[in-house]
Amino acid sequence: MSKVFYRPGERWTYDSVVVRDGQEVGEFTNQTLEQAKEKHPDLVCIEKEECVRQIIELVVKPAQEISASAFKDMLALLPPCSWVKTPSAETFHMSEFDVFDITGIYVRLGARYFVLRDTYKLTHDERIAKVRETFPDA
Repeated sequence: MSKVFYRPGERWTYDSVVVRDGQEVGEFTNQTLEQAKEKHPDLVCIEKEECVRQIIELVVKPAQEISASAFKDMLALLPPCSWVKTPSAETFHMSEFDVFDITGIYVRLGARYFVLRDTYKLTHDERIAKVRETFPDA
């Protein structure tokens, strides 16, 4: 398992951890955790997988209702990815990512519009289900 220095609440790692001369140090800073904590007291050393989990938890956001114009603005901003349009529903995601595989996902259900932040890998039906978790009446 690889480790990283991480500041909880941030969307990125501070440094990757390597072992040099028997000590865990930052790959780029060459500082021990204690040395790095002098500048960033909240820094922790954790497994990379746990860091990724925390960052994803920070970035993924449930559905929020938006205006039709906000939905249409995002649809016209960049070519939509994974765009599915039916008479009753429409979904697409942005081609730019917030972090890892997390991006803005836009959903139209009837005449209501929503945005959420989640993995681009969600299917059309999964995107709709995510909206209905937050808005059961949608």
